[in-house]
Amino acid sequence: MTRPRHRSMFDLKCVQAKTDDVPTQSRGGVMFHTQLAYSDDAVLPVEHDAIADIDVAKLGPTLKRAREAKRLTLEDVAATTRISLRYLAAIENSRFDAFVSAIYAVGFVRAYARMVGMSEKWAVETLRAEAGWR
Repeated sequence: MTRPRHRSMFDLKCVQAKTDDVPTQSRGGVMFHTQLAYSDDAVLPVEHDAIADIDVAKLGPTLKRAREAKRLTLEDVAATTRISLRYLAAIENSRFDAFVSAIYAVGFVRAYARMVGMSEKWAVETLRAEAGWR
């Protein structure tokens, strides 16, 4: 028995798109193809050895792009989350040594991700992986 794959918001939006839409739309510098369909048998068009060379999105730049896509400044995020600009800049620049304790970094990253509409769980997991924390 195969377990069903949970679909992300991106998958659901692509499935709901109409076929007569404009071929591509730009949202925050990311291109979305509106005629995509979800497929369980999709395969990456790369050799297995080339997968290691693919650059995985970093937490800081990803959060920054999400913030800019919502047309928010760091000051807006700081005012809403009550997190110091110094720590927000450290998160965007992936300077996790700026935090006194890992617990503060996790809480701040979680609040920042929530503010820009990203998955808090993904943000915390990525933070721990990048910073080498368990």
